[in-house]
Amino acid sequence: FVTIMREPWSRLWSQLRYEMSTCLSDATALAKCIGGDFQALGNWWSPTAHPDAVLGIPGATLGFRPALYVDNYYTRMLLNRTDVAEKLTQKDLQDAMLLLRSRASAVVIVEDFGHSVLQLTCSLGLDLELAWPLLRTRTRPYEALASLIDVPNDEKLMGWNNMRALRAKFVRRNEFDYALYSYARLLAKRRLAVCSRRDPRVRAILREPMPEPEVTEARTPPEQLTVDEMFGCSGGRIDVGDNGTYLLWCPRTVQQHSASWWASEVTDGLPEPKRKRGQKLAGSECWQAGFTRAACCPARFGPQGNPDCWNEAFTYARCCAVNGQ
Repeated sequence: FVTIMREPWSRLWSQLRYEMSTCLSDATALAKCIGGDFQALGNWWSPTAHPDAVLGIPGATLGFRPALYVDNYYTRMLLNRTDVAEKLTQKDLQDAMLLLRSRASAVVIVEDFGHSVLQLTCSLGLDLELAWPLLRTRTRPYEALASLIDVPNDEKLMGWNNMRALRAKFVRRNEFDYALYSYARLLAKRRLAVCSRRDPRVRAILREPMPEPEVTEARTPPEQLTVDEMFGCSGGRIDVGDNGTYLLWCPRTVQQHSASWWASEVTDGLPEPKRKRGQKLAGSECWQAGFTRAACCPARFGPQGNPDCWNEAFTYARCCAVNGQ
């Protein structure tokens, strides 16, 4: 196992920016999130994210609530104690330190990535000749999303007094994570020292100052896509509901619908059947050879749907049932 850790406040701030930007709308919203009351904000996730992307898909979630990320996240993840209703103790912290020491082949510290990642040379056989150029490259996987959301990228934009108070509250609440992070830094230094004694290449790199990461030219902001281009509509639009939810209106042809990567709740006035994850569409055996629900079942064709779709084997009653009706 390889464990990567970052200073807890920096980790949270980065996650809020890209996955839960609603928390950064103002100091009041941020206070609610640091207090674990994400639900008070309604749609607490970013417009470019989804709750399942933040918490994990149903049945395999990291935690039940986003409050996990503001309540000793590292400690809870190591112990698999992700229900924040369960209080942590000093023994839990000691157990987390033991797991970090005994199970992790390397402990990489983000703030000292270029050096601490060299542990992988000794523990996992990292090829330094191939890896060295990459250690000097700064990669920002969320850069393409930056133009799609408008959130503060600097704490001072929220007000220094506000941030001092909120950060102090976060540090108190996450005392176990700060203790674990300090221990992780110490552990990384010890393992790196052992590795440098075993491998003269690592020792030589540590003696030289770490070069500044190569700075690449700023990327051109991605071209803005229209609703029609993103969702395959004809004259589509996105409206904001009274409760802050986004509503997609996407008129489309049968051909657009059949080739779409997403499903409608209602197609041509016809409700789509409610299904559980992995459950087949009702009447799925009907939709072959170019036949689709959108082309055969809408009420505009009459009470029995489109008569051109049916024969003795495939009927309206068999193929167009919605939740048993």
